[in-house]
Amino acid sequence: MSNPVPIPALFDDAARCCGCGACAQACPVGAISMTEDASGFAFPRIDEALCVRCGLCKRVCGFQRRPFRQSGGPFLAAATSEVEIDRSASGGVFGALARAMVARGGAVVGCAYELDEGGLVARHRVVEDERGIDALLGSKYVQSDAAAAFVRARELLAEGREVLFSGTPCQVAGLLGYLGGPSDRLLTVDLVCHGVPSPRMLQGYLRGAGQVRDRRIVDVRFRPKYDGWANSLQLELSSSDGSNERVPSGESSYYDLFLSLQTLRDSCYECPFAGALRPADLSLGDFWGIEKVRPDLLAEAGGPFDVRRGVSCLLVNNERGEAWLERLGQRLVTAPVTFGQIAEHNDQLRNPAARPSGREAYLDAFATGGWPAVERLWRRAVRRRRVLGAVKRCVPAPLKRAVKRALGR
Repeated sequence: MSNPVPIPALFDDAARCCGCGACAQACPVGAISMTEDASGFAFPRIDEALCVRCGLCKRVCGFQRRPFRQSGGPFLAAATSEVEIDRSASGGVFGALARAMVARGGAVVGCAYELDEGGLVARHRVVEDERGIDALLGSKYVQSDAAAAFVRARELLAEGREVLFSGTPCQVAGLLGYLGGPSDRLLTVDLVCHGVPSPRMLQGYLRGAGQVRDRRIVDVRFRPKYDGWANSLQLELSSSDGSNERVPSGESSYYDLFLSLQTLRDSCYECPFAGALRPADLSLGDFWGIEKVRPDLLAEAGGPFDVRRGVSCLLVNNERGEAWLERLGQRLVTAPVTFGQIAEHNDQLRNPAARPSGREAYLDAFATGGWPAVERLWRRAVRRRRVLGAVKRCVPAPLKRAVKRALGR
């Protein structure tokens, strides 16, 4: 006899699923699996023969339910006084929090790169001592697999342990949905997120980069601060022979397309967390534009921050986050600012990523020809941009002004 209760509809549009995997982990009968689409993004699929129609998968979806509130601050410029600032993407605040957590006997759950058969993959892991923290530092710029870490975080909390979980806002929302809400022993940190390409995209790019160099790429580091925080838009490729190579963002198809928003997940273009609505206790990001909105805070003006080493923006979203900041004490240098000052030069705190008109062409190329097809399409676009730029530079300024007047601009 068939079950008259309908199968739950997890989402009605791809933009309504962030791929966190909370629903799959929560299913009591294992009826949900995460499967990749043609672009490599993971989506849940329900086995109708196994589904018992309990509806738990819908109830744990933090991305759709969004039981979160606007951050009321305080809002801070922040940087750690410890050595991890040089290994971090901005001010090193996460590293300071992580070290404080393990010093208390707690565990840290964050994103690290791992090598598997398909290549490099970003995956959340549990770290319980200082030796493992370095792998969690720095920007990853790809969607990580966090679902299994949800289960481990719940187990640690059930053991009475304290846990720090760091991830994108949608991953934090997924964790809280999976757990059924916050816990006094859980500290959550979400990132001011630009959006995420798929894991297969990064693997395809690195595979091609390795073939060009005739060696396997075993690690990648985005935004190393060799030339200072403000000049960190580059990536560093580490090869199996021990060599390292720095590549400017504009010379990397993967990095350039990421920055121009072409390769992000559908849900990133409709992200509900691109603003002051935050699911975590603390929110971290780069304090871009601090030299414009608060130059008085920089060292050259007598302030506490060295802009070359990096400065974080820090949103304190509730009392739990505030209590943890107090525990850091002198490990952290902070200064009060406004949300408007933080958001002025940080698009991801004002609006979701804008979907570019050419995005579908890149996704179609990837679906049919993998990253090599994307690379070819990108190189053609780069050549067009360069030609147009050269033409514009050749046009005299008076003629440009005349054309603009004629067009009513």
